[in-house]
Amino acid sequence: MHGMRNHWQDWVTTIVGIWVFVTPWALPFFFTGSGASGVVAWNHYIAGLVIVVLSVAALATYEEEWEGWMDAVAGLWLISSPWVLGFSTMKAFAWNSIITGAINVILSELNFYEGDIP
Repeated sequence: MHGMRNHWQDWVTTIVGIWVFVTPWALPFFFTGSGASGVVAWNHYIAGLVIVVLSVAALATYEEEWEGWMDAVAGLWLISSPWVLGFSTMKAFAWNSIITGAINVILSELNFYEGDIP
């Protein structure tokens, strides 16, 4: 779809995925009393791993349309997961999911419009 292109969005998305993966360990250091376990932790582990794998796949190829769509789906999942999985009252984890999910969606969509952006 894009041919040779700049992959800065994929690099940033990879970093976002790593952050999502380490969130259950790292976030309690910044927000005391905000430990995560069970479904909240596993949600972050799996979503972070998926985002990293998709981003690395996009970096390894020049035709990454499906990776971009799946990155957007992973971002939308992160945005909705606090309510779907019931951790919306855990403010630190809920906001982290919403913000990282939004960043992921925006960056994945920028991949589709990169040729149109001057």
